[in-house]
Amino acid sequence: MKNILFLFTLLLLFGCGADKVKHPAPSANPDAHAGHNHAAGDHAGHDHATDKPNPHIITNPDGTVHVKGDMTAFLVGLWEVDYAIVGAATKVDSRYKGAWIDMKRDFSFTSGIYDQQTNSGTYKYQSEPVRLLNFTFDKEEKLLPSEAKVQGYAIKLVLLGKTPMEGKNSQIKIGQTSAKPSRPE
Repeated sequence: MKNILFLFTLLLLFGCGADKVKHPAPSANPDAHAGHNHAAGDHAGHDHATDKPNPHIITNPDGTVHVKGDMTAFLVGLWEVDYAIVGAATKVDSRYKGAWIDMKRDFSFTSGIYDQQTNSGTYKYQSEPVRLLNFTFDKEEKLLPSEAKVQGYAIKLVLLGKTPMEGKNSQIKIGQTSAKPSRPE
C-alpha cells in the first residue's frame, strides 16, 4: 500500500512539473515584463525569439486580443465608453459619448473621442488587495480618472474613480470593441 501511495505521489509531482515545462507563462521570457515583451513592438501573436506565432497571444475574429497566462491580458485592446455617471447625477454624462481608450500590451495607451485622439500615456494594473488601474497621462485629462477600481472581467468593465475636472466620483462602463465609435450624422 505504501508503494502505491509513493508511486502516486511521484506521478503527481512529475505530472505537475512537466506541465510547467510544456506550457510556460508568457512572462517566463526574461526580456518580458508581466507577459509583455517590450522589445517586440506591437506585433500581437508573434514571438520574435523563435520567429513563430506566439500561442499565448490570441487575436479574436472581432479584433479583440487575449493574452493567455497574463493577469493584465483582459485589459489589452480597444475599449469604448458605454456610459458614465458622474457625482450624484442619475443621468448619463453626455461628455463621454464617443469616448474610447486603446490599451496596448506594452502598458501604453491612447484615448480620444470619436476619430480624435485626445491623450496618451502609460497604465499600471494591480490585482491585490483590490484591482486598481492607474493611468499616467501625457497631457491634462478631462474624462478618465488617474486611478480607478476595476469591476468585472472579460469584455465589459466598470471603472470607479474620480473625474479629473470636478474631482467627483464617477462610474465609467467600458466594453471591448474592434473599431472606434463613429460620430453620429
